[in-house]
Amino acid sequence: MALCDLPVVCAADNLALPMMACGAVGVMSILSNAAPARVLAITKAVEKGDFAAARKAHEANVLLVNSLFVEPNPMPIKKAMELLGHFPSTVRSPLTECSAETVELLTQQLKANKLL
Repeated sequence: MALCDLPVVCAADNLALPMMACGAVGVMSILSNAAPARVLAITKAVEKGDFAAARKAHEANVLLVNSLFVEPNPMPIKKAMELLGHFPSTVRSPLTECSAETVELLTQQLKANKLL
């Protein structure tokens, strides 16, 4: 990333830490909608050069992040935000509501991560 003067921002939660370790300056995060403190913990740890803490925070989010991508974006994050009480998960065509299995997975992950 040092080959140019353009700042690089990662647009994938699962790659945020590896990209920042290579010099990316931040992340456009889906997870940050539901759990901003978790994403902030990673970015702050990287800023301090504490990659052990960043890795621990990143690894703690893996299953939750994976649950947000089992169906096309933005359906799962909208449903997660609804489950958290923020707003209804209304989607427009051609998207559909999340399946019952996805809602159950999201609920399990939000509870497992003490967000719900």
